[in-house]
Amino acid sequence: MREFVQLYNTDARYVQLREDAPPSQQYRYGLTLATTWSFRSLTSTARRLLEILSLLNPDRIQEDIFRNPEKKNDTTWFWDADTFVHARSELLNSSIIKRDIQASQRWPLCERLLPHLERAYKLWLEYSKAWESYPVDEVLPSLMNEAAVYLHERGFSQEGKLYLKLSLKLCERGSIAHEPLISDMHLTMGALCNETNDAKGCLEHNILCLAKRKEHAEQTGKPDLRLAFAHSQMGIAYMMIKKFAKVTEYFKQCDLMLKSLPDLDADEFGFPVCNLGLAYWVQGELEEADKTLTDLLAQREKRHGKLDRVSYKTGRVLQALGNVRSSKAAEAAKRGDDQTAQRLYDESFVIHTNCLAQYESTLGKFNHRTADACHKLAEHHIRKGKDDVAQYYLDRALGIWVDRSWFKNESARTSFLRGKHLQQMGGRENFENGSRWIQRAIVLRREVVVSDDDKELDTQDFDDLICFWSI
Repeated sequence: MREFVQLYNTDARYVQLREDAPPSQQYRYGLTLATTWSFRSLTSTARRLLEILSLLNPDRIQEDIFRNPEKKNDTTWFWDADTFVHARSELLNSSIIKRDIQASQRWPLCERLLPHLERAYKLWLEYSKAWESYPVDEVLPSLMNEAAVYLHERGFSQEGKLYLKLSLKLCERGSIAHEPLISDMHLTMGALCNETNDAKGCLEHNILCLAKRKEHAEQTGKPDLRLAFAHSQMGIAYMMIKKFAKVTEYFKQCDLMLKSLPDLDADEFGFPVCNLGLAYWVQGELEEADKTLTDLLAQREKRHGKLDRVSYKTGRVLQALGNVRSSKAAEAAKRGDDQTAQRLYDESFVIHTNCLAQYESTLGKFNHRTADACHKLAEHHIRKGKDDVAQYYLDRALGIWVDRSWFKNESARTSFLRGKHLQQMGGRENFENGSRWIQRAIVLRREVVVSDDDKELDTQDFDDLICFWSI
């Protein structure tokens, strides 16, 4: 290949190829191979359209971007239908672009536009030095924040961090400090951090978010939805570092603020109230946790129907409620009330089964929350003595965790459960294989926390590694 390029660059015929065609050639066709795509011959509107297209992902550029833009009074570059069609036709006729007609309903809007945000992100990184001479338009960090939110919702929180780091950097460089943009970014980064086991980052960003939103509320004289959510996120941050005395109060404050807001969509209670129920559960207040989560589930089912596909919020409630029923079953078993224990375990199993189905329908089969549900179902099947089914669910969970560094905690816990289960199944091969899985779990745990090598580890030691909503 190098030899070909060298000969091609030095060949005199290459110069001829790049020259405009002679009169005889122009009479027959008008252009040579090199000048077929002569940008100089394009009209100004076609060239302007091409310049914009070059900044977008070439695989899926939607015409709606140009046909139906969000018009603003101070802009002059938006296309009317005729101008766009003429410019597009000119580029099509010159074979510079190709049109692939698809139904507009094929992709949700965010999914359709994400590739262009990815392209903008890569262009910024590739030419970061060149961009330094230009002022920062706040539209770019706003879009990067939206990309991070979308990736977070789809289960790619670690990837979303990259967009948000750039967004915060751009705001700092451009001295962009107005609300609600900055607090929104810190809120999103806090959420991304708690999804990826970054407790320190979660606390730092949520403290900044709450401070800015309190300041804004003091200026307006009234709380709003953003301030309520900031309190909920602070509760999550303190839950991650196990400061439970502060946790419940933040979640309760959020709940009270939400109830004080007029005409609030009931769907907004999904995350904060679920967090409150989980806080009760973690602190052993099982009856309060059960009531909080049962009422929330009934509220969601009334609005969206049973096992809705609107949001994974429902799956989150189901996972939490299944955990509460399982804990209540364990307490009943300790009291010797085997009948109540069995009933509660059966209820927990059904709830966790529904949780997995709901996660799969909203997040897909390979999301980390889907893996959480698989781990819970493995526990149920181990208790039921269904070894093969339990190992199937453990396989699924481990296949989702794989070797992602931000899921070491979860991978360690599932590896430990698998190792213990294999040893319990009996047989030399199972015991040796189980020992290897347990050793893997121990190694991963040492990478997360300072470990006492002399201590014999149990299930609780690995549950303690996990964020409260994934236990």
